[in-house]
Amino acid sequence: MDVSEFRDPVLKTFVELGGRPEGNGSARIMCPAHSGSRPCLMIRISDDGSRIIPYCHAGCEKAAIEAAFLRQNVDLAPAKVEGLRRTAEQAAAYRRMVDEEDARLELLKRDLSVEILEKFRREHWVTPSKYLSEKKGVDNLCGGILIESNTHVTDLVIPVSDIDGIIWSYQTINDEGFKSFVPGSRTKGLFHAAQPLKPAKNVYLSEGYATACSITKALQKIGIKDFSVLVCFSANNLVEVAKELKGRFQDKTYFICSDNDAAKAVNTGKAKAIDAALILGAKIFLPQFHGAQNGAN
Repeated sequence: MDVSEFRDPVLKTFVELGGRPEGNGSARIMCPAHSGSRPCLMIRISDDGSRIIPYCHAGCEKAAIEAAFLRQNVDLAPAKVEGLRRTAEQAAAYRRMVDEEDARLELLKRDLSVEILEKFRREHWVTPSKYLSEKKGVDNLCGGILIESNTHVTDLVIPVSDIDGIIWSYQTINDEGFKSFVPGSRTKGLFHAAQPLKPAKNVYLSEGYATACSITKALQKIGIKDFSVLVCFSANNLVEVAKELKGRFQDKTYFICSDNDAAKAVNTGKAKAIDAALILGAKIFLPQFHGAQNGAN
């Protein structure tokens, strides 16, 4: 049951503060009257809407629960329920306003990104990117744009699009490899198609742009033509892009080409590659390091 299905804003608030919705129109939360690691307090609203009815599966008395809530400035007394409801409604209205403003700003940043990218394409900067040519050893741009850098010589600009090809933002990579997006712009579930997506049967997902350029170069070198390479920009976003693709392109064969963060305490690259592969039924390619080698991509 989704929290949006609750009609009463009080229950919605309890769930949004860390509880979980239950199928019978109640919410299950942590009980404030005892310490524990599992949410065992059931909260429901009386049929007439005037009372909050708590029930603790660990056996806490109602009076103890109400007293514990009162210490957190939450009064469950019938006379206070309507006040809680009004507060919850005001909080919900504020959240809606914030969400609407965030959506409006995303659209503004999308339009600005498109305008700036068109300007960059017109400028025709031709000095190669040291990041690509010297640090990564590749020379194919794969849809990236070269621009004059304010701090170095050349910046790379990579358009960021959704699954319908609509540009929402862009990533900039300077000669030293520092990466940044348009501040506050949408990136979740978005990618850059280093090779076009829709006509391709085989689709390769990479974390970074340089990795996508390397994959493209390697596949072209061995004569493979029917492929697409998508830059997902991060390990976490590999999973989000995989979800987008699963809903729209189920007839393709997918390959996850992720970083291998074996030298780190948590191998995020490998873990997220597995998550994305499970969503798409994909094969995984991870770089292997031996001996004194210490790398990621």
